[in-house]
Amino acid sequence: MDLLFDYLFDVEVPGPITENFGTVGFGTTFFFYNLGSLVLALFSFPVFVVVSKVLKRCTFSRNLMRRGVNIERSIYWNQTIDILSTSYTILIVCSQLQMIALDWSSWPTCLMSGFAIYYFFISIIFPFFQAFWCYKNLHRLRDEDFQ
Repeated sequence: MDLLFDYLFDVEVPGPITENFGTVGFGTTFFFYNLGSLVLALFSFPVFVVVSKVLKRCTFSRNLMRRGVNIERSIYWNQTIDILSTSYTILIVCSQLQMIALDWSSWPTCLMSGFAIYYFFISIIFPFFQAFWCYKNLHRLRDEDFQ
C-alpha cells in the first residue's frame, strides 16, 4: 500500500514520532500511510453508492433493482457503521498523528491534512450519532420468534 501512496503522492515521507509508534505500525505522521488498506474501505463507499443508484434505475430487471436496494441498505446501515465502529481507535490515532504535523505546502499534504481534520471531527461526532441512531431505531430491533 505504501508503494501506491508513494506513486500517487510523490512526497518525502517523515519517520515515526517515536520508535514505539513505528513498532505498532504507525511509521509516519501521514494520515493515509498510517491507515493503510483501511483507506480502500473508506473510499469504496462512494463507489458503492453510485453502483446502487445505477442498479436501482434498471427498470428492465427486477433482480438488478433488488440488488441495488440491497447494496444501498448495506452501505448506509451495515458496512459504514461497522467499519467506523471497528476502526474507531485507528482513525483517532491516525488523525491525531497527522494533526501534530499539519502541512499545507503541497497538494498531497493538504489532502492528507484535510482528511485528518475531517475524520477527527467524524470520530468526535460518531458516538453521539450512534447513540441517537440506537435511540431512534431501538423499537425496530427485536429477536426472531421461536417456533
